[in-house]
Amino acid sequence: MKSKGDCGEEQAVLFLEDQGLEIITRNYRCVCGEIDIIARDGETLCFVEVRSRTHADFGTPQATVDKIKQKKIIKTAQLYLQKHHKSGGKITSPLLPACRFDVVALLAGQSPEWFKDAFV
Repeated sequence: MKSKGDCGEEQAVLFLEDQGLEIITRNYRCVCGEIDIIARDGETLCFVEVRSRTHADFGTPQATVDKIKQKKIIKTAQLYLQKHHKSGGKITSPLLPACRFDVVALLAGQSPEWFKDAFV
């Protein structure tokens, strides 16, 4: 049985694919944390955090991506880039793709909301 989070991530993947994104990986984990979805939007590499809520009584899903969570996602993305986009052991800027951090917010009974460049 899938958890609520897994169902939300699956819904977000389908939504992003419908928007034309190519999903590269899901649930990327390292010592710093986890990124729910890594996708390509044209030439841009997107690190996507998925947040689900059944209701917004205590705030919107996107509001739960606080500064602490953002820092973890950024650090995890940096480690992903070091591992997957380097040449001769060094990160070289011509090989690094443009990157952004997105949030897909899922509120029960509503269409997904996609926040591009949600934080830096």
